[in-house]
Amino acid sequence: MTGMERNADVVVMSSYAPLFVNVNHRGWNPDLIAFDSNRVYGIPSYYVQQMFALNRGDVLLPVAVDAPVTVDKPKGGAVGVGTWLTQAEFKDIRVTRGDETLYSCDFADGTQGWKLLGGDWSVRGGVLRQDSGADNIRAVVGDKTWNNYTYSLKARKLGGREGFLILFRVQDENAKSWWNLGGWGNVRHALEIDGIAGEGVPGRIETGKWYDIRIELKGTNIKCYLDGRLIHDVNYQPMHGLYASATREETTGDVIVKVVNVAETPLDTVLQLHGATQLDDRARAEVLTADDPMAENTLDEPANVAPVQKELPVRDNTVHESFPGNSVTVLRVKAR
Repeated sequence: MTGMERNADVVVMSSYAPLFVNVNHRGWNPDLIAFDSNRVYGIPSYYVQQMFALNRGDVLLPVAVDAPVTVDKPKGGAVGVGTWLTQAEFKDIRVTRGDETLYSCDFADGTQGWKLLGGDWSVRGGVLRQDSGADNIRAVVGDKTWNNYTYSLKARKLGGREGFLILFRVQDENAKSWWNLGGWGNVRHALEIDGIAGEGVPGRIETGKWYDIRIELKGTNIKCYLDGRLIHDVNYQPMHGLYASATREETTGDVIVKVVNVAETPLDTVLQLHGATQLDDRARAEVLTADDPMAENTLDEPANVAPVQKELPVRDNTVHESFPGNSVTVLRVKAR
């Protein structure tokens, strides 16, 4: 969103979807606003949207950010398979590194060693089968220290709306780290890593056909093959710790600075407001963060994760602040 604001001449507006959900009929997560018959709450992303909307400014100011990269996450992890609104079968699962076989499975021992996350799993004739039509169903196996490996398997769709989820680089079983084949209504193949979907390509998965699938990991590079054809060849780089944008609000004269710390730890930061004159000696700050990055709001605790107000001293056009890990901060400084 800081990038959208910095490119406001191109990005005319933004929106968030899905917007509303009745907690008793939840079909997707995360909807922005949840409610029951007499209560309502917004998830943390609701407050992010609110903070940006209420602090837009009128004139974009140039920003230069000199920040370290975040601690690079492991480029490897466990593997797995999954489905989304689909029934499917999987077999001939192998993980290799060069001539070394890290893992292979003929399911002679059933699902022993696998972590099953939802669904209706069974083993028949050396084939792992998933018969539920629910979404976000996964099965994970292997060592989270694996890296620079090749993951190969065969998969067949038995029915349903979409295709397969081929999990790799799994460090957190609750996070998306997969190749989504036949996703989005069975129209597209795309990588989804750390909750972000990469640029996809058109594609669909046919019912009843066995597909050969191969994923090759080498450093930051990921290559994905379907029936021997290269579909994706991408490099994932670590993110920088801080992202920022700045605007000036004409009616108040406020300089508004938005700072996002995507790192898990606080970052001591020096914010220099070059060119501004007659600044107030205090900056008003609104900070959204939580000790637990997975913290959520609920009907019983609607403000468990919500913005907190504070003031920061301004000296010689400079603000010193330690921005919390996993945080969004909006600073307003009065400039006369």
